[in-house]
Amino acid sequence: MLGIVALSRRKTEGRAGVTGRVFFGLTLNVLLLSVTIWGTAIAAKTNRDNAKVAGEALQKRLAAHADHVFAAYGLDLKRKYEVAGASLTNPPVMDVSNVKSREDLQAREQVISDYITASKNMQEFSANSAQIYRQELLAQKVAPETLEEYLKKFNQEVKDPDSTFAALRMVDVQLGETMLKLIAFLDTNWGKWHFSAEENRLRFSGTNLASDYSRLSHDLRVVSLEMQQLQAEGEKSRGSSQTAHEQPH
Repeated sequence: MLGIVALSRRKTEGRAGVTGRVFFGLTLNVLLLSVTIWGTAIAAKTNRDNAKVAGEALQKRLAAHADHVFAAYGLDLKRKYEVAGASLTNPPVMDVSNVKSREDLQAREQVISDYITASKNMQEFSANSAQIYRQELLAQKVAPETLEEYLKKFNQEVKDPDSTFAALRMVDVQLGETMLKLIAFLDTNWGKWHFSAEENRLRFSGTNLASDYSRLSHDLRVVSLEMQQLQAEGEKSRGSSQTAHEQPH
């Protein structure tokens, strides 16, 4: 604009004076235009950088929320498993000496069923923890590159359970199912057996029923013994692992 004004005044102020003003005006225009373009570029870069930082922060918040939900889910399964396990012993569901009605047996069946469900949930969580974690990241709409980064960290930090741990989870379910079969057997045959306090054992009205009950009791003892062995192996394995970590390198 300054250059144009100067050129329009060339006739009144002489060639030399006007020309100097023309060049000054044009030079100033170019400088102002350059400053404007540079400022716009800097602002755009700043906005991009801020957006990148904001995007990274958002991804971290989403992944952190996925971590929280995943951990809370696992802890809730563990709590339910522990509660269900404690319910088996308070009162002992396999102690039929104080059973007075079929309702007593059916209440125990429900307790055992809850234990089976809790055991299966723990087994599934243990076997599929990485996939469950991935699904939670997806549910939080974590970006693909961030998802893969956090999955990699998860797989590095959360090792697959050893064979003893996995076997224990399976035996948990087997134990519950075997107990349920035995209590359901007594429920089905209600009125055909009674508890003898003098002999401290069940008495059946037929030899076939006694044989069937004996077989189910044997199955329960076998599974219980297997669980005790696995628990001992697990304790030994954890002790060896702890000793290895405590030794100086």
